[in-house]
Amino acid sequence: MIDGHERDDKLRQMDSLHGTDVNRSASILREDGEFTLYRVQPTGSTGSVLVVRPADEHPPTALLERLAHEFALKDVLNSQWAARPLKLVRDDARMVLVLEDPLGELLERQIGGPGEVGHVLSLAVGIAAALGKVHQHGLVHKDINLRIFWWTASTATCGSLALAAPLDARMNGNRRNRRKRSSVPSPIWRLSRLGG
Repeated sequence: MIDGHERDDKLRQMDSLHGTDVNRSASILREDGEFTLYRVQPTGSTGSVLVVRPADEHPPTALLERLAHEFALKDVLNSQWAARPLKLVRDDARMVLVLEDPLGELLERQIGGPGEVGHVLSLAVGIAAALGKVHQHGLVHKDINLRIFWWTASTATCGSLALAAPLDARMNGNRRNRRKRSSVPSPIWRLSRLGG
């Protein structure tokens, strides 16, 4: 975890990176070693945005590519079912991704142990609906876990689409893999030939 002084330094860096005067209502929602996720209310704005920045001051190229990939999906994503990218700002080796704020709570905070059946079913239906929209828009998420969802009332919103891939490419890859596997005799077939 970062202390208050380091937090203020990081917020000042974000101000300069994405050209927004950030007031002190900014809060850290998650730190996972790769990225830090902030909810930020720009000064003079009534709304908030999400800001994702690499945790390391000099992040590996692969992490920057993930942010760029998620930003490239901005025209495919819809704020009704995804945290939609607004802008990607680069400054030397640093980069931040600014996203629309789904205004919910991270789903991982909703799950703390056994829950009431109706609530758990409501979460499951919301998650399935959000993933269904991702698939309907031609994408496969490729990183499904509780940490990627936002929850408001009875609606789930997908986030963290940095690893998403086109559904067609994924399906074509699966078909190729199936063809390769089907052309190789299975171990059972070989065993049966030995016994005959």
